[in-house]
Order: sequence, then structure tokens, then C-alpha cells
Amino acid sequence: MKQAFEVLPKDFVSEASYFNHSQELTSAIPTITKSGAIVVMKDKEYYGIVDDRAIYRSTQKINKNVKLGSFAVKLPQLEDQTSIDKAIYLFYTSQAKVLPYISNNKVIGIVKRETILKAILSLHLISKLRVKDIMSSPVIAVDTSSSIPNTKAFMQKNKINRVVVTSNGRTEGILTYRDIINNTIRTPKKHTKNSIPDNTNKTSVESIYSQNPFTINYNERVDDALRLMIEKNISSVLVNRSDKTVGILTTKDVLESIVKSSGILPDNIVIFGLDTYTKEYESEIRDELEKMYDKIEKFHKINVEHISLNVKRHKSKNYELHMRVWLGKRGVVSHGLTGFSLDKTLSELIKTVYDTIKKKKEIIYMKKEAIGRYNEE
Repeated sequence: MKQAFEVLPKDFVSEASYFNHSQELTSAIPTITKSGAIVVMKDKEYYGIVDDRAIYRSTQKINKNVKLGSFAVKLPQLEDQTSIDKAIYLFYTSQAKVLPYISNNKVIGIVKRETILKAILSLHLISKLRVKDIMSSPVIAVDTSSSIPNTKAFMQKNKINRVVVTSNGRTEGILTYRDIINNTIRTPKKHTKNSIPDNTNKTSVESIYSQNPFTINYNERVDDALRLMIEKNISSVLVNRSDKTVGILTTKDVLESIVKSSGILPDNIVIFGLDTYTKEYESEIRDELEKMYDKIEKFHKINVEHISLNVKRHKSKNYELHMRVWLGKRGVVSHGLTGFSLDKTLSELIKTVYDTIKKKKEIIYMKKEAIGRYNEE
């Protein structure tokens, strides 16, 4: 689906709210909550972006002395000559909700991810794709009886923002990281002398997950799924097949499908998110991914089209790794992991991804055998 893309139209740019990096974060929370993100400046220069996810993930640490500068993330900039496919690529690699738009070396506004997703629909960039082609699988699930702290720790360790909630193997709903944070920071209700105060540590996810999540059939078109996400202002839908949840489709999956097909990726293994410290390990990381690639390619009827690895190093010196492997008609395998050792975390993540794909291979083989026995009969 390689094609020529025009530059971003000026009407893609939305007005932004600007704050100084030295201002207190609490002063910007109402604006961030209302608009989703703000632009942070320092000495009249672009310093970074603070979006609502930073607030939801860090509210417990917020106090009156916290400055905006400590929460700002310096995201890639869009410019006058940025093409639409390049913008899609930057939204995909940065995983941002908004990106700053620069003109004449000055930030004049922001471009929202929602605007780019609407452009993808209007340009018919995904009209030939089916949900099953790009959905993420397997589904990561927790039982309704799982405790909130354990589920939160599980999501943090595996670097995921949402899990499917099940009961006796049946999908009941979906739980997002934001649901957990909202529950954690909620104002406790006043209780009488004889009442028992709420104890979050003993509360199960059953009390906070979202029931009746939006779903779509695995054989539907991707643009129908994206249209649903835009209309409902959600970033994911569960994918069903014969009333069984078989995957999840996110806006990131959609962006990745465009990036992959547009030819903007340099090769079939892409590593992004590296900082000055982790950059020196890029060749070793690539070697390990290539070894995994070669092993998977030996599986019958399993073809690897693309591998992406996002590496994020925190100030606490731990690492967040997230890997996605495109298997053509077999869908996308996605896993994440956190740890304090880069090489050990990568090794564990590679094993997890490899074992998941191996299981897919075994299922394909068993189906083939079953069909063979049926034909013999």
C-alpha cells in the first residue's frame, strides 16, 4: 500500500494551552483534564508535553511543590513539511496522544492522535484490512476474583494498559490501568463508628472493571473498528469469534499497520525508544531479535513479517520492554515486561514471545491433523 502522502493540512492543527516548566503541576491539572494535554515551555522554547496519562499515573505523588517540568516529556515535533505518513509514524513510535506542531521554529499548536485516526479513515488506508489481520493476541486476562493490587502489579510488570476480566473462562468486561488509578485515588467515604472503612487491598477487580465492553467480530473490516473507537472515544475494542474473545484491537495496532505497509520502516526489525545509555546496546539487542526471528521462521506455516521492540529506561534504572511480532494472516503477538536488568528482561521477553508463537504453531498443527483424520474417514 505504498503511496504518496501529502503534508499535514493546517486544519489538522488545534489550539494548545501553554504553561511554564516552573509552574506548579496542580495549577495545570484542570486544563489537562479538560483538553487532554498541555505544552510546556522554558525560556519561550518548547520543553515538552504533559498529558492526562501523566496525571492518572502519578497523582499519588503530586503535591503543591511539584513542578510541571518534572512531568514534561519531550515528544517529536511536527512541522510544515511533515507528511501524513511521517506523522503516523511519529504517533506510533512515541505512543503519544498529541504532538506539538512547529512553524518558523515556534510551537503554534498541537496535532491530536484522534485527528490522525480520522485522516486514516478518510484516506482509506486500512479499507482492505480485516480485524483478524492486525489484532493483538493472545488475550491477557484476569479473573473477577483477582485483587486490585495484584492485578496492578501484573499490569506494571507486563507493561500493559488493559486486561480482559473473566469469570469461569467467560469474558465479563475489561479493566484499564486508569480504572485502577481512579480507584486508588478516590476519596474515601465517611464511615460511622460501627461501619468498616473500605480496604482497597482486599477489594477484587470485580468492583471496578467496565462491564459490557465494546466488541467487534474478528472478520470485520478494520476501518469499521476504528470508526467505532473514534465515535465512542475509546482506544481499544475486544475481538470476538463465535462469542469467544480471541484478541484485542487498539489504536496502536491501527497505526502500526499503516507504518508497516507504507514502507517507512527501514527493515523488518525495528527498535525504538533507545536513549543515550541504551543506544550502545542496540547491536546486541538486534542480534537477539534476529536469532528469535530465525527460530520462528523454521516453524511450518508461520511467517514473520515484522518485529518491533520499544525500550524505555526509567530514572529508577528499571526497563520497560514491549515487543510486537507480525505473523501475517496469523495476527500479531504482543507482550511486555519490566525489570532492572536490560539483558535479562529482554531474554525473558523473547522467551515469552517465542513460547506464545510456538503454541500457535502447535494449534495449527493439531487442526491440520484433525482435518486429515476427518478426510480419511
